[in-house]
Amino acid sequence: MDSLYDEIKQLLCNGEWAYYICKEPLDMNIFSNEEKIKSFLSLYLGKGEKTKLPIFDYIRNLSTKRLQHTLSCFLLGTLLYIKCNVIASEIDAELTKYPNNIKELLFERFKYVWMLTCIFMTLDIVLKMGKSNSIGMILIL
Repeated sequence: MDSLYDEIKQLLCNGEWAYYICKEPLDMNIFSNEEKIKSFLSLYLGKGEKTKLPIFDYIRNLSTKRLQHTLSCFLLGTLLYIKCNVIASEIDAELTKYPNNIKELLFERFKYVWMLTCIFMTLDIVLKMGKSNSIGMILIL
């Protein structure tokens, strides 16, 4: 059994994390470089045209630690989905409740929904810490 580090490293290398974008491999250096994380998020969300939303400016301005946390949560959740059938089947059962959810596309849908979940969780933490009251205004709009 590999360590969590090795599992995430493999996930980055094999491209299973990708959604909407080519499965270019990434390496663990992404965690140590703020610009690489921002570029990753821009590319990931840009293909779904989410970078045009006003909230994306707040995402771009998150601290390196917050960006690392968001990416770590995303990769950990994706890894758990891949490795744990119980988790995957529970998530798939929920995703199939929505229109146009073809069984073969559930993993793709999960990855995108999970990324958005991780980002909004991070923004919620920032909002609760009182770092930016204007995030709440954009979320309400």
